[in-house]
Amino acid sequence: MDTERQRLLLHSFPRSEREEIRISAVEHEGKDYIDLRLWFIPDGGNDYVPTKRGLYLPADTCEQLQRGISLLVEHYQKQRHKK
Repeated sequence: MDTERQRLLLHSFPRSEREEIRISAVEHEGKDYIDLRLWFIPDGGNDYVPTKRGLYLPADTCEQLQRGISLLVEHYQKQRHKK
């Protein structure tokens, strides 16, 4: 990725043995962004590299994203209780 970007990894969790989802705060050209991205370890590699699969959103959408995730959590919690 572009070296002009300042990236702060806030959270990551495994998706599979060779993949993880990373949530980062990114500053690029004086603007703040949220980066939710799939990273993977390539064949023969040791370090994770980013894929094109992900979301790159303006930071001012953070509250809306949080609201949407909260609604997903509520939805799936209700589904589990029905079973």
